[in-house]
Amino acid sequence: MNISQEAITLLETLVEEKLVNGLKLTTTEYRPVTAYQVSEKGMQFLNSLPNSLFQEINSFVYAPHAPMVDTELLHVSFIQDSFIIKTQSGYSRESSVTDIEDVSYVVSPHIPSCLLTPLAKHFRNNAHRAHEASVGMSNIRDKKFREAVRLSGVKVVVGEWVPLGANGIVQLNDKLNARNRCQGGLFSALIDKTPMDMCFRMAPGLTSVKVIDYKYVRHSNLEVEVVMPEESGIVQIEVLGLHINMDGTIYQGCSMEAIMNRSKDDVSLDFLARVLVDIQLDSNKVLHDLLTGYHRSLLDVMYMKDALNRAKYNIVITEKIHPFKKAMEYADRGWFENEIKQVLGSLQTAEDLSSEDVLILGRDGLLLAGPSSDQLEPYIFHYASLKCREEFVSNLFLRTFVLKEGIEKIHQIIQQHHTDPSNLNRIQSALSEASSNIFQIYEILDYLESSLDDSIKPPPPQDSMCKKLVSILSTESLTSNIMNRVEDMRKLIQGAKKILANLMDDTDVITTAKLEDVFNNIDQNVKYLVEASASNARGAASLNVMQIVLAGSFCFAIIDRISGATFSFNPPNWAYDYIFQPIIDKPGVFFALNIIWLLICSYGLLRFMNYLQDSAMGTLTLRVTINKKLKSKKGMETFFSTKALDNLESEIWVGNPTVRMVEWEETDEEKWLGSAPFIEFAYDATNLFLLSLELSIDKKTSTATEESLVNTVLQDLVAADAMDREVAFGEDVLGEDMARAQQAQDVQQGGKKPASISNLFGLLG
Repeated sequence: MNISQEAITLLETLVEEKLVNGLKLTTTEYRPVTAYQVSEKGMQFLNSLPNSLFQEINSFVYAPHAPMVDTELLHVSFIQDSFIIKTQSGYSRESSVTDIEDVSYVVSPHIPSCLLTPLAKHFRNNAHRAHEASVGMSNIRDKKFREAVRLSGVKVVVGEWVPLGANGIVQLNDKLNARNRCQGGLFSALIDKTPMDMCFRMAPGLTSVKVIDYKYVRHSNLEVEVVMPEESGIVQIEVLGLHINMDGTIYQGCSMEAIMNRSKDDVSLDFLARVLVDIQLDSNKVLHDLLTGYHRSLLDVMYMKDALNRAKYNIVITEKIHPFKKAMEYADRGWFENEIKQVLGSLQTAEDLSSEDVLILGRDGLLLAGPSSDQLEPYIFHYASLKCREEFVSNLFLRTFVLKEGIEKIHQIIQQHHTDPSNLNRIQSALSEASSNIFQIYEILDYLESSLDDSIKPPPPQDSMCKKLVSILSTESLTSNIMNRVEDMRKLIQGAKKILANLMDDTDVITTAKLEDVFNNIDQNVKYLVEASASNARGAASLNVMQIVLAGSFCFAIIDRISGATFSFNPPNWAYDYIFQPIIDKPGVFFALNIIWLLICSYGLLRFMNYLQDSAMGTLTLRVTINKKLKSKKGMETFFSTKALDNLESEIWVGNPTVRMVEWEETDEEKWLGSAPFIEFAYDATNLFLLSLELSIDKKTSTATEESLVNTVLQDLVAADAMDREVAFGEDVLGEDMARAQQAQDVQQGGKKPASISNLFGLLG
């Protein structure tokens, strides 16, 4: 953010004078913030001022060209990534306070000599290109700024600490081909997801890396050229030196050759502050391209997906500072201090190391001015590495509060799990994420502890100036403080882990209760099914009896028709001669014949019903779990276009894939070896996976086996280009096909000479 240091100083002065009250608060991200309120003393002071002094203030706090009423007062809100200034009456505009102001500059790469090996290559020198900055432009809005401090011979290094280790350095050196003849190159963190394509397209902005020196397991020193798109007219020749150490300390440095029309012997702190912001942002992108995905994931957990905007520690080393004064005169809470605060943040101390050397320590960096900087560099950069760790520990401590808040939200959802059916999925997802974060924070703490053990300390100071510097920096005390904070955070994470374990137990109880409900429902449904089955059995027995009764009635009706008992006129003579006299007139004969006829018809009816039942049986139902990757949606459309679909169902759940179930009946009986099956096809339409198949086929008329049925469906998918052949039938299928093609070619040629490659692929085609 573009913040006026003069305004902050004046506001702090008002608080000290009791004209303004300052209320210390904490944001939702657990960062300290101060709210300001005019005190009663301040109100009395304002009442004593003439009205003419309020005109400029009113023009600032009210909408432009609007009456000074409450509805026209400006209010600030933060939406997405920008501040919006608006009024109740409808006026609105976007604030430019977050816009980054770029300047044109030329820098040469720099790494302190104490971090280089004797065999290090020489860095590039861009001094001959310094004139290019003077023809470049800037987008600084406030062209009228005063200069209180100027620097000569400026070297700038931005430092940070990241969770790294020996394996990370080894992987980086291998990635850079450090042990090969052809080292470095252009780098990007993008992943080539289609390695078989002929082209790889990406947005502008690359990192060119050259290896200066390295120790395979210990460190890498690199020259990095940053090529990022800039606004038209802005010239930035940005080549940085990059030091990556096994203990996690990372420095990116440069020597100022020119900023705008100012040479390296006349560097403005206003310009330098803007260059530092640009270097910090670009260095984050450079490191993002070089780190492994694992280490990037640790940074994402640490900075909550905002690792590209993490802050750095600034080290400014200059040969001369103009005007040269006693150290404490720069901390004057006025013009000089406001200028230096742009680079170093709030000043903590300023000390004279000698008659020509000055050290100024700030919250966000340090400034060392004087001719003895090379002699003092080992102690300065050891202190800077500890400050980088301290800043990282502070951010990690805030991250533990965010983790605790997330765990509390999980507890609240568990308490209200019954209010929403999807709460259980939310709980499980949140528990999984929190558990992963806890383990990654544990890893980060382990990296912190080991980095303090692995860091190389500078040799004991010999002269008085070095001893005074070591006394001022108090690196031993700083190291002890960091160790204590790391140990304290480990206890906090252990406590969070125990709370999370309790929440997991609560979740298990909820899951068990839901499973018990499911089992009870299943048990109840089974009872209903048993009762329904018994009822169906009783109904089937009653139906069989009724069928026999109806069959008997039908049989008796036939006898009646034959005997003429239903005639409405006198039977003919032949009926008396052949039916009545020999059968009906004789006692018991007609009854016996009726009973025999009933038994014969009932037996025939039962046989016929059994035949129909047997005909309905003999259907093979095959359910197979496939779980094979489909090739494309276009191939699936081609596959379904050849089928007469009977039914299509989709199961869509929020956050889960779309599962579709398609049903159809095949028609080609010859392809299916005697009988065409009915197929139910279930697939994941989101991720393109064939999940399962269900085939129903008449086994009495088909000779197909279970394996051949599944293979036929897979062959249709391959033919429609909906599935790769290797996926459908295994990775060895291509080799088997080639072997069969070779065998066929040998048989065709009589085994006298081997088949040519062209003939072999001709057979495969």
